[in-house]
Amino acid sequence: MCNNHQTKHGELEMAKTKCITVVMIMVIFVANVGGFPNSALAFNWFGQPTEEKDPVEPFTLYGSIFKKYLIEDLVEGKIVGRRKGFTASACVNALDASKESPELQGMPAGLKVMVIGKPCCAKGEGQTREGACMTPCTHACQAAVLRHVAEVKEETGYILDSSDTTKVTSACSTQCFNECTKPGKSISFVFPFRPH
Repeated sequence: MCNNHQTKHGELEMAKTKCITVVMIMVIFVANVGGFPNSALAFNWFGQPTEEKDPVEPFTLYGSIFKKYLIEDLVEGKIVGRRKGFTASACVNALDASKESPELQGMPAGLKVMVIGKPCCAKGEGQTREGACMTPCTHACQAAVLRHVAEVKEETGYILDSSDTTKVTSACSTQCFNECTKPGKSISFVFPFRPH
């Protein structure tokens, strides 16, 4: 009688193991087919699948803003008139944390924007400082982040998660806008970002 009980107990354990294996294979198959694109699947302590993001390296966005307290009317690159208003130009560039050399660390942020490569720049005009700053900050930050994401993908094959891309673009635009609306003609900003 004891041998019969042990055999049934062993068969039950074997059936449980097979069932768990089949469920895990199904979860992985569903995740790879249509569940979580560009991500790996991991399991937490309770056996539930969790999404694992690509290990994109931390990076810093460097920005510089130049403002004029007038709007210039240009024809073929020549100034033909000036009007009342504001003009803001924003330039943003990104640099991986690992590429931050000692020479670059001592350099002012405004100069770093130009030294680390061709920056993404945009220009805006408006009757208020806020109106002139919103467009260039949004466009320059968005272009710099998208270009950096594309460079990272090309170099490493890793993709920055779309929620992190949105988060860093929005935070950069906000910081740029806040700095742009301050008094003064020229100002720079630094925004470090660590993907989660």
